[in-house]
Amino acid sequence: MIDTSAKLKVTASAEKNYWGYVQTREFMELVSQMEEAKKKTITKTLICNTGKGKTYAVKKFRGSFPAYTWVVTINSLMKLGDIINAFLGMLGLPEKGSRAMRMSSIVAHIKDLRRSGHRPMLILDEGENMTNETMRLLKGLYDGICEEGHASIVLIGTDQLLKKMERSRRRDREAGPQFYRRFKAGIRVIREMPVEKAFVPFFEKFGVADKGLRRLLCELCENYGELNAYLEPALRETDERGGELTEAFFRVMYNMPCQSIVGSR
Repeated sequence: MIDTSAKLKVTASAEKNYWGYVQTREFMELVSQMEEAKKKTITKTLICNTGKGKTYAVKKFRGSFPAYTWVVTINSLMKLGDIINAFLGMLGLPEKGSRAMRMSSIVAHIKDLRRSGHRPMLILDEGENMTNETMRLLKGLYDGICEEGHASIVLIGTDQLLKKMERSRRRDREAGPQFYRRFKAGIRVIREMPVEKAFVPFFEKFGVADKGLRRLLCELCENYGELNAYLEPALRETDERGGELTEAFFRVMYNMPCQSIVGSR
């Protein structure tokens, strides 16, 4: 029998990485805001549009501050019990007892960590998927661990999160007004650059020299996620064929007409 494990390892390690870290303004501001929340044990609500690297910034931040920094990504299918159990799992606590008992266990554990000199921090990504129930949960968690500076909570989401918070406050839904009051002071809307400027670091890092292609990508893409979806496969294809990435090659690859049909900004 032939041992293929060594070959697999060589192939995996030799595979070229066609995308990587780029120090964008949004990334730096997101990380800076999270660092401040961690250092000062305060609450933040960070608003940044989709495709601007929020989740990537959270991942890099947690990698730099792994001790007692926990991340929960909220999705539309998660129920309240799922979120509570996610908290318990990260803290290494048993998933047993009533909802109130489990919440009390979370609060008590975090308070113990703070008394031991640690700086607990909870990050909730994709906060725009929060329900009114989730807001009520976080309002209670805030009262238990944030009012006296035991831990920091950072909510991260798109402008839909901000709209949802404001709508819940106006309609006086359940804990909406109370939730908004607690998280209002920490709201920070992350500044964005026009794509023509924002994309330049990516063009420079990945060797996109063709000015026509740069213009086309700025017309096609509204954010970093879309730029990645177009550019990474083109970089890979160009490398495999052995040539230069030009506007002409890009148009052929994506079956685009010779003249751009995308409206300029």
